[in-house]
Amino acid sequence: MAHPPAANNGQDCDNACQLAKAINKTGVQSLNNPCTIVGWYAASAAVGSFGVVAANAGAVGEWAITEGVNWGTQQWIKLLWKGARPGAGIIAVTKSYGKLAWNTSKSACNAMQP
Repeated sequence: MAHPPAANNGQDCDNACQLAKAINKTGVQSLNNPCTIVGWYAASAAVGSFGVVAANAGAVGEWAITEGVNWGTQQWIKLLWKGARPGAGIIAVTKSYGKLAWNTSKSACNAMQP
């Protein structure tokens, strides 16, 4: 795939080019940003997964009726046997680091945008 020609500082820039520049100045993610492409692939995979579940609704429903109850009971027994999951402090730390990672990755993606 050929790369687009280098920017020419507004010379020979049609309406679409001007619109793209205006959108990029607002901070909206553009297709020039590599992370936007990754986001589209992730969304496509999620929709595809939903489609697979919908296509196999009969099998999923049968599992829910026959095995789902047993699986839920097993999870409840594990919870009682091993104790509750990590408390609010660990969850808060995880949220904090998640937010930091999100902001850092967003900054990195914007820095890669040409």
